Amino acid sequence: SANAFLAFFWDDLYDYGGGEYFEYTTIGTAPGRVFNLYFRNRFLSSACGSDPIQVMIQIHEGSNIVNVTYLGVSGCEHIRGGTATLGLQSANGAKAAMAGPNSPVLDDNANSQSMSFQPPP
Repeated sequence: SANAFLAFFWDDLYDYGGGEYFEYTTIGTAPGRVFNLYFRNRFLSSACGSDPIQVMIQIHEGSNIVNVTYLGVSGCEHIRGGTATLGLQSANGAKAAMAGPNSPVLDDNANSQSMSFQPPP
């Protein structure tokens, strides 16, 4: 049985190496908290050389909106999402929601950009 998971850039990113870290925090009060998860120089796409990127993930309680901000996106199609998926899956895969599957939806001319989606209830 599969665990529930958030795929913020599914199957295209790997550990970067030295100087990488991630941190997280939850801000606000129920029922309007926002969970934040930040990856710094944590990943790269092996298909594009050594392009480190930063990723900030926010999950909003109540509305369930998921916002993912990407920093350091290069012109490489894979780094822009050519074979990646942003989405959520519930435990055992009973429910899933995707945004931009296998499409280079990120702009290589913008250093900082976001994707947001609201999964169905």
